[in-house]
Amino acid sequence: MDANSLSITINPPHPIPLAGYGNRLGNYKSIHDSIEANVMLIKDQGTVCVLITIDALFATTALKESILDQVQSSNLSTDNVFLFASHTHFAPALDQTKPLLGLVDRDYLNDVTQKIAQAIQSLLKSESKSVSIHYTQTSAKHAVNRRVTLRSGQVKLAVNRSGDKDESIHLLKCIDSDGQLQSILWSYACHPVCFPDRSRVSSDYIGVVRDAIRNLYRNDQLPVLFLQGFSGDIRPNSPDFSIRSLFRWARHGAQVFKRMSVKRFDCWSHSLSRIVTSALESAPFVEQDSSLDIATNRIPIQALLETSDTPAIQDKDLTTVLIKFGTSLCICGISAEVTSSYRHYIKQWISSDTIIPVGCMDSVFGYLPSKTMLGTGGYEDLLFGPAFSIGTIVFNQDIETKLRTIITSE
Repeated sequence: MDANSLSITINPPHPIPLAGYGNRLGNYKSIHDSIEANVMLIKDQGTVCVLITIDALFATTALKESILDQVQSSNLSTDNVFLFASHTHFAPALDQTKPLLGLVDRDYLNDVTQKIAQAIQSLLKSESKSVSIHYTQTSAKHAVNRRVTLRSGQVKLAVNRSGDKDESIHLLKCIDSDGQLQSILWSYACHPVCFPDRSRVSSDYIGVVRDAIRNLYRNDQLPVLFLQGFSGDIRPNSPDFSIRSLFRWARHGAQVFKRMSVKRFDCWSHSLSRIVTSALESAPFVEQDSSLDIATNRIPIQALLETSDTPAIQDKDLTTVLIKFGTSLCICGISAEVTSSYRHYIKQWISSDTIIPVGCMDSVFGYLPSKTMLGTGGYEDLLFGPAFSIGTIVFNQDIETKLRTIITSE
């Protein structure tokens, strides 16, 4: 198996709107830390795959198609090139279908398209080296479930310490035939929503960890790819302990979240980065099978629904991909904000020793709730639709069965 990787900066050249919050108006004021796209080209005999990770709320299939139009390679298509958004809420919008979450600046979108296309062209022209993939896993204690049922029966976004969450941190090292570290890929399931200043550009905790990894290896150009896990109902653990919040907690049975201070964010994110770098330094890594296989499938979103009150959903698909390295490792990507419990299901559905669950891939239509959430209300079930410009949708009770069918289709 051969591979090559690049990292590119995609900071906007001047203030434009950011994506992530419907009530955030105007342009950003400054750039706190750089946002990036990291690109990996993998080849194994006749199989080619391009992984693109990007600091953005969402990417889209339309963006991928525009990139491919500029690359113009007969070996690449929408079935073997994949865009994975970090889901940071502090970067410019790239998704024109969700204007209520952030307006797209056309010049910026074109600039990002061109930069990623040029990066892929450069990787295609450069000599790829034979590589081996090495895997390890560690865990954090930094996230919390954000979906709570109040005493009244109403579902709210609040601290749920007993709720399902995934604290797994997956780590991959790509090492070339000369024994040199070519790139790092890591994955964690947690909404990047706690950078303290909504008026500034930031990659959130993803950038903090990325910088720590590069500092560890003394290489500020090292490609570091981040894959957002199934974090639909998971976010950083930042409860509000104010007197007012405690009274609300006692009255309603739920503790709300508090926006992190600069000090709290630095402590939280750097603590997470130390867990990652410690694992990279001392955890045992296992070399994975070198063969590459890709299986991409799609299903109309309408097939997952009971009802929809808008035609906007009719042309949208749910895309799944299995990127397998032999039988030892599989990256399972889904084009949705997938709720945490689905990670348990895919371990039963997919035959692989290790599975890395990844959401926010390509065009994200919205949230993918579990069957137990259906009909209970809350943001991940019924309320997200209007913000995502698809109106109110009601999922079918067979949603998990249908997802299994599409993921496991040959």
